[in-house]
Amino acid sequence: MSDGGELFLVKEKRRGYIFELAGEIVRSRLETIQQIEFQIEAGFLADAMEQITKKDCECLPEIKKGQVFLHVMYMEKK
Repeated sequence: MSDGGELFLVKEKRRGYIFELAGEIVRSRLETIQQIEFQIEAGFLADAMEQITKKDCECLPEIKKGQVFLHVMYMEKK
């Protein structure tokens, strides 16, 4: 069992992906920090997905019912 964070692919969509960030460290952060953000994790994931997919990506974190979801979306080319 890992006491760090774990990343799970929840859903693949036409325009991106939804991941869940879980694990003891994530639960601990949610329980102890009132104004919690996961922007750093979202940035790392967006960068990793850009390298994997060769598409411009952005990632938006969402905290919902005690769970952390990271929504990776492909960006439109201008």
